[in-house]
Amino acid sequence: VHPDDGIVKTPMAQKERKGAVSSSSSGWKIASYISFLVIVALLVFHIIPSNDRAGETGFLEKSIAVLPFENMSDDNEFAHLGDALTDEIIMQLYKIHEFEVRSRTSIMQYKKTGKGSPAIGRELNANYLLEGTAQRYRDQVRIRVQLIQASSDRHIWGEVYEGTWEDIFDIQVNVAKQVADELKTVLSPGEVERIETRSTESLEAYNLYLQGRYFMKLRGKENLDKSIECQNQAIEIDPEFALAYAGLASSYSTYATTGFGRRHVFMPLAKVAARKALELDGQLEEAHVALAWVWVAYEWRWEEGEKGLLRAIELNPNYAEAHSLYGFTLSFLGRHDEAIARYKRARELDPLSRGIWNGYARIYYNARDYDRAIEEYHKMQEMFPDTIVW
Repeated sequence: VHPDDGIVKTPMAQKERKGAVSSSSSGWKIASYISFLVIVALLVFHIIPSNDRAGETGFLEKSIAVLPFENMSDDNEFAHLGDALTDEIIMQLYKIHEFEVRSRTSIMQYKKTGKGSPAIGRELNANYLLEGTAQRYRDQVRIRVQLIQASSDRHIWGEVYEGTWEDIFDIQVNVAKQVADELKTVLSPGEVERIETRSTESLEAYNLYLQGRYFMKLRGKENLDKSIECQNQAIEIDPEFALAYAGLASSYSTYATTGFGRRHVFMPLAKVAARKALELDGQLEEAHVALAWVWVAYEWRWEEGEKGLLRAIELNPNYAEAHSLYGFTLSFLGRHDEAIARYKRARELDPLSRGIWNGYARIYYNARDYDRAIEEYHKMQEMFPDTIVW
């Protein structure tokens, strides 16, 4: 190869004459032994990672935490953008079954944190961190995303997306696909279809849905009222918007279980909304969980609740809330070992969720393992010092 010629084909070597290979037994043994050594050397070099190779993407479990996107928008109307985009990218990555994605409850504790990537990775038990910023001015959006290997703080991939609000669906699809590509993940046709399917064609309805989700996470009666109002407005604009019905169901049930409204009024409303969401999209895990929660926490229909939660977990194995609610259900049915296993899984996916830690301790109490319950409550108080145990 001449340096000025670029890459050129080398001519195939001429076949050796038959007499060039010795037919003697000793010659065959020597050649075989040398070949064996060469193969072993190649296997050691390529399969056993050296210190330099061990940190490469291909050798790490694909556990990912999407850190809260910083909202750079000046307009208060778009105050929800950073949190909303964080949620939406998490939901997109959930659709890739080879990934283990950390839940929102845990990652939101790193909003505007000063901690470095290695510390966050250790606390969340995540090998990769996805972080970025979001900015909207009128109909223009600018979103910066970067993927980092947590332990080394090594930058793996980064991109800046600029366009109009109409491009938001394509941006989310591109981010999910690019992360999969960077982490050497081959997407199945079903995963690609789920990632690329739009929840609505109405940008106005979609923005209202995002606002509704944002207000629901803030909790408090006033915010829940706003959440319900936003989701209803989204449904008025697009009556086929399944995610808005699922969001409405979650808002109604949260309203009831937090004591802001009467259970016999709001839980049936949650049931109607969840059923409508599933009628429109039977693959929507949020709707399965919302309906299962009504069955378990209000109607005491344990069998239906269990089926719904198992279906949600089948659709999204990363869904920490589904695992914890299923553990809650199993505990009440007296299936304590199964309940413990579900809560352990929920805690792996959402390691900094106070509610999951509390539930994990409580199932030992339900199982009458009081010593272990006390031990777990003490661990929870160490992690959350302001916790009041009752």
